[in-house]
Amino acid sequence: MTEKSTPQNTPDIKVTAELRDIQGGAIGFFKDHERFLFINFADAATGKAFITELEPTLANGLEVRRFNEAFSENRRHQGDPDALQSTWVNFWISRPGLTFIGAPGLEAFPDEFAAGMGARNALIGDVGTSDPATWQAPFTGGAEPHAVIVLAGDNLADLDARRTKVEEMLARHSVTIVGRQDGDARPAPFGGHEHFGFKDGVSQPAIEKFTKSGKGGTIPPGDVFIGYRDSEGNISGQPVTTPPVAPTPYNPTPVPAPAQPLPDWTRNGSFVVLRKLRQDVGGFNTSMANAAPTVGLTTEQLAAKTVGRWPSGAPMERLPGCPAHIDPALNDPSVVAPEVLNAQHINAFDFTDDPDGNNVPRGSHIRKMNPRKDVLPDGDTSDKHRMVRRGITYGPEFTPGEPVYGQTVPDNQDRGLLFVNYQASIARTFEFVQSHWANREDFQKPGDGKDPIISQDTPDGPFNVPGHGQVNFARWVTTVGGGYFIAPSLSGLRALTR
Repeated sequence: MTEKSTPQNTPDIKVTAELRDIQGGAIGFFKDHERFLFINFADAATGKAFITELEPTLANGLEVRRFNEAFSENRRHQGDPDALQSTWVNFWISRPGLTFIGAPGLEAFPDEFAAGMGARNALIGDVGTSDPATWQAPFTGGAEPHAVIVLAGDNLADLDARRTKVEEMLARHSVTIVGRQDGDARPAPFGGHEHFGFKDGVSQPAIEKFTKSGKGGTIPPGDVFIGYRDSEGNISGQPVTTPPVAPTPYNPTPVPAPAQPLPDWTRNGSFVVLRKLRQDVGGFNTSMANAAPTVGLTTEQLAAKTVGRWPSGAPMERLPGCPAHIDPALNDPSVVAPEVLNAQHINAFDFTDDPDGNNVPRGSHIRKMNPRKDVLPDGDTSDKHRMVRRGITYGPEFTPGEPVYGQTVPDNQDRGLLFVNYQASIARTFEFVQSHWANREDFQKPGDGKDPIISQDTPDGPFNVPGHGQVNFARWVTTVGGGYFIAPSLSGLRALTR
């Protein structure tokens, strides 16, 4: 049960008006190029003046949604519409940034946001080579810049021109750029694939009433935006009257319920997790080639078992449209039946027919991230922890034969994923999935192994391939930076600068 004392607790979702207020990044830019500017303010007054000038230029959710729908409609009729292009800008701010400009109500913010990602490293597994002490600037030691400006576009010339205008604005208000990061989709024919070669974003959930239905089901708006009902039946950002959750072996660190409401200016905002994840492509390829013969699989089969899908995105579970003579656990069905990649089919499975993981190992990346209908302890469900991811790849393409990664990685080999996700509770989504699912060898069952792709807290570990045996994998993904931010609504930004 939730409190009923304020209008925020009984939201009237007028989608068009709300979308005009929400920053569009959570809806999804889906651009080939993104540029991140990490900034620090000189003082509170000039910081607020900068935000005041920037706010009218920020992309809102309504224009982003309308553009995406027009783009999809044009693509459906005539292929990629090259003439339909746009450039978007959004703004995130960290707890240090909010403190610096004197934002009100910070005492009500959750502990994880107040502490920052670097201080939560033990919980989420950023230790060893992923320890914040080793992170790249401006995140070294777990530091967080005051704010991030995100620019996204289809055309590099237009994107560079927009960035120049933003940088001129920064200079007018004595705002310092303390770091930069480029993100770019991989070139054809690898567009939409991360650097290990797998199709990414296949099971992204839609946001009820806010985004068009997608391939990965739907989650309520309160899981993403502050001020709406979430998948637990509560209003995000508001206190709840239910008793606190007691620790259990499955959930030893329950998320504390908010003791007081978040300030009004946070409504329609969303917390943002940004992580720079370096991928050792050569190490991944070598591990697959060396381990596959020991479990009677080909390199391609073991790699697919590790991720839980084929590189095309095709599931390893049997789906409608999969030919009877094809075993999807050992062969990519999309090669002979491309219809399995259709929106109606690509996520038409829930693991109920594969409880032991014979097709998709329980320790595989996609099953760790989203156990779907697997029976979880404490009456938990996967839907309570879904993530809305809006990341992009970074860095150059891998070249076979390039030097193996050493203690330092040269710029021309630094590649990976800029992981970005939006949520109303970092603790209930990103931190829970990372600490309780990805980093635990006994989730779901003892011996399943940690997530071989994103588990960060050990240099190597076992991975169980039911029916084939167990292999030990090195870690191929390293955290080299990141932070927790909030993307306030446009009205929220105006309130912050009054």
